[in-house]
Amino acid sequence: KVGSKKKDMVLKSYSDRSSTGYDDEGEPLPAIAGIANKAIQALVPKTDAVIALTHIGFEEDIGLVQKSRGLDLVVGGHSHTFLETLNVEKNLDGREIPIVQTGYNGRMIGRVVMEVIPGQETKVLTYELIPVPHNTKLDTEVAKTVQKANRDLYEHYGNETLNEVIGASEVRLVPGKNGPTAYSKFAVDALRKAIDADVAIDIGAFHANAPQPGGTVNRMKLMEMYPRKFEGKQNEGWYVYRFRMPGIFLAIGLKFAVKFGLTASFSGTDFVPYKVSDATHEKIRKRMKGEQKETLTPYRAKKITVNGQKICLTCTYEIATSEAMIRGAYGITPLTRLLLWRGQKTKVTIWQALEAHLRDIKTIKALEADEHFSSKRYSNYYQEKFGSQIDPVERGMEEAADEILEKLPMLEDMPTETLIKAFMGEMFRAKNLKINSKTDADSLDVEGEL
Repeated sequence: KVGSKKKDMVLKSYSDRSSTGYDDEGEPLPAIAGIANKAIQALVPKTDAVIALTHIGFEEDIGLVQKSRGLDLVVGGHSHTFLETLNVEKNLDGREIPIVQTGYNGRMIGRVVMEVIPGQETKVLTYELIPVPHNTKLDTEVAKTVQKANRDLYEHYGNETLNEVIGASEVRLVPGKNGPTAYSKFAVDALRKAIDADVAIDIGAFHANAPQPGGTVNRMKLMEMYPRKFEGKQNEGWYVYRFRMPGIFLAIGLKFAVKFGLTASFSGTDFVPYKVSDATHEKIRKRMKGEQKETLTPYRAKKITVNGQKICLTCTYEIATSEAMIRGAYGITPLTRLLLWRGQKTKVTIWQALEAHLRDIKTIKALEADEHFSSKRYSNYYQEKFGSQIDPVERGMEEAADEILEKLPMLEDMPTETLIKAFMGEMFRAKNLKINSKTDADSLDVEGEL
């Protein structure tokens, strides 16, 4: 028999590092492994095999295996990794534990054949990924489920509401998963305008999985381009959230997004992109570990502006973002854990923001060349205009943000309070900021929470 134990892991569980225990060498266990070990140990005496069905990403799956004992198989998700062959990692007992994952969007089905004999170590006999071609015959039961879902959708919202024309688009509505698009720019502009914020930040991964055709844009098309909700009864979709951020942290966040290839979209702020030398890029890459090493790009940002003015690092800005950025901040990066922890829900939903903005502008326009910047892949326009010929980053107030950013890999496992103190300490030591080592954080003209 194979045991099952479901446990909702709330934010407190992740942040309570004291409850996660230690490994055999006295090193603290990661929070996820600490929680998992408790569940595993409860299951082992009652079962012949324990399988972890996770959604924490491939790198975290590796860490989970290395810091746990008692698992027989990890079936992973979240990182969209196609593992075509069995990936094996050693656990705390030195036993090799297989990790499998099938990529994303149902393009592959994974098949694992295991040998489970009571009293003996479980073995994986075979593992394969089976492609799911587009011309696969439609399953009758799945088709019925989809039809019922569509009927429920129209019954809940109403045919007239869903089909009401809101505006138009010159181009296809393409999700911003691989860099800014006309739609991602429209969406992030809508968030900023909805609550009259200085800046807005949005992530393309939150958008739809597939593009929508251009032309007439009705309400249903807008909803399908941002098809997100958390709670089952949250039929109004995600909400727009607001938070306040010192300029220095806004600069760090933007630099981080460019440096590590995050597909973030910004409204109300701009920058000049440039590229570091291949030698510098390789030197920095060698210092990185895990996922950061793989996502590091040679691109950087300088001359950051907010609403056309040079960014003020000691000023506080009002930021608009999506519900997921705030509620999911803890699990994105240490930086988001620090910056987004005091976000506030507004009364405006994202669907309302999109609709109001489209009614105002009437038509979503195609991106101009100088508006298109992909942090993972430069367009030819930017390569020709900036390339590696750009002057070195100007020394000045921005350098403080660069100094802090370089220390991020060392801050990965710090709890929130320690992380805040570390960042504030770096601000004090940054020689271009007009504060000294005796300056108290309370005397800074930034948010009281910091």
